[in-house]
Amino acid sequence: MALMRKQRGFFAIIAVLLIMMMGAMGVIIAYNLSSRASTGANEKSGFDAFYLAESGLEVAARLLIGSGVSSSATCATLTGDSRVTNASLLNGTFTATAVGGALYTGSSTLSSSINASSSSITLASTVGFSAHGRVRIDSEAIDYAAISGNQLIGLARGAGGTTAASHTNGASVTESVCLVDVQAGIPSIASPSYQRELQMAVEILSGSDAWIVGNRTGNNFVFERWNTPTASAWNDASVTDVSNRSNLNKVSLSSLTNGWAVGDVNRSNFIFNYWNGASWTAMPVSGACSGQNLYSVFTVSDSEAWAVGARYRPSCGGGGKEGRNSSYRYTIFEWDGKSWNQLDPSTSPSIPSDSSSNRNLNDISMIDSNRNGHANLGFAVGASGKILLYNGTSWSDYSSPTSSTLNGVSVVSTSEAWIVGASGHIYKWNGSSWSSFSSPTSTTLHNIQMVDSNGDGKAEYGWAVGNSGVIIYYNGSSWSTQHSSGNDLFDIGISSDSQAWAVGASGAIFMWDGSSWTSQSSPVGVRLNGISVVRGSANITGSEVGSWQQIFG
Repeated sequence: MALMRKQRGFFAIIAVLLIMMMGAMGVIIAYNLSSRASTGANEKSGFDAFYLAESGLEVAARLLIGSGVSSSATCATLTGDSRVTNASLLNGTFTATAVGGALYTGSSTLSSSINASSSSITLASTVGFSAHGRVRIDSEAIDYAAISGNQLIGLARGAGGTTAASHTNGASVTESVCLVDVQAGIPSIASPSYQRELQMAVEILSGSDAWIVGNRTGNNFVFERWNTPTASAWNDASVTDVSNRSNLNKVSLSSLTNGWAVGDVNRSNFIFNYWNGASWTAMPVSGACSGQNLYSVFTVSDSEAWAVGARYRPSCGGGGKEGRNSSYRYTIFEWDGKSWNQLDPSTSPSIPSDSSSNRNLNDISMIDSNRNGHANLGFAVGASGKILLYNGTSWSDYSSPTSSTLNGVSVVSTSEAWIVGASGHIYKWNGSSWSSFSSPTSTTLHNIQMVDSNGDGKAEYGWAVGNSGVIIYYNGSSWSTQHSSGNDLFDIGISSDSQAWAVGASGAIFMWDGSSWTSQSSPVGVRLNGISVVRGSANITGSEVGSWQQIFG
């Protein structure tokens, strides 16, 4: 009995211990569950604060770029705007302010060349640039995370849907961003239990930029500019240059900060003018023969451009065996990012051999389908049906469907291009050969521009212009006449399917508004020879930095 009583006592003690252990475990489990629930709630509220801050950035960005809002804001007016000051959203409030109170409009140049994979950029100066944001070099957008000395570091190349490319020493580097700071709090900024702060650079660029060039007036190069959204008319932007002034025949921009204009010979100099985003600068090249005018230019990137013009005899027909040769040489120049180089049959790239059948080249169009800053296909066209093909390494004569004068060419893709010329002739290239295309006019056509709006390699629409105010339209399958009165028209520039301009004799400018062509006032009444239109944009850069803290009440 005594033994049984001792065993029962022992088991009772064990039972009590087990009960106590189970109770302790229950307390621990309950505590853990409670703690996890509290932690989960805190994490959720922390994420909510983060999303609230991001939503505040989105609201501020839309106000700055005027997207989907009835009244936009500027960087100078964002701070204090009631729509982003202690504004209620989700389950909290936020306030957005502009750091510095105004746009950061840095402008500099590269101190050394960069390639498509460079991870830093060295500038001549970083004065005026945001602490982090987005810069533009030609047509590439580059996000950067910080500035170290004169270097932009923490790069995201090819931002905003652009393509990373090589850029040469001295290339223009520009910035136009509003640095937005957003503080968000739950349940409010005034007394937050959860709070986050984010910053993002919002890029603000003009909607488009367009330039017209024409015959000189006095000592002036004639330039006219249309810049939206700050302007709604063409403005005289002529440049006085006593030494170099001449007629300008064509202009071509690859971006808002890079472009060229070319013209007639002056004092045995070839005339080139360069646009860096701020001003035009004459960059004449010596060695021109009399009448060896440049008729067209095509800018591929800041690393490459091309110009063509009147044929000439080597050595300008002077002494020596080469000068006495009756054969002509094509005038073709290449810009390599540093200088303009006149090509000959022995250079690289090379051009066709000298020949008595070589003719003036009236227009040129190139395409960089690899998007590396260098053309891999192009055509130049001219008198007597001349067509030259560029294959990425050299120029060669290409089979032509006509012996009539060809005035304008537009390359759409590696499998489509278009030419217009005398008697209203239109020709289409299918990737292997040129063939005649039905034309609605017999009037001489001077130039053409085609648009591949969906990237399928085929033109969805396009315009061509000619004598007597003729303007014809391509709808993706056929051409039709849309305008046919007034002065001769020499060039066409397209901003979108609802905006285009045609320019010509006696200062003629016609504008397409999406439904009709109407005459526009020109500030200079001389013959206008060329026009180039380039698109800009306004968007969130994605250059976002942030900090956060959780405050438990």
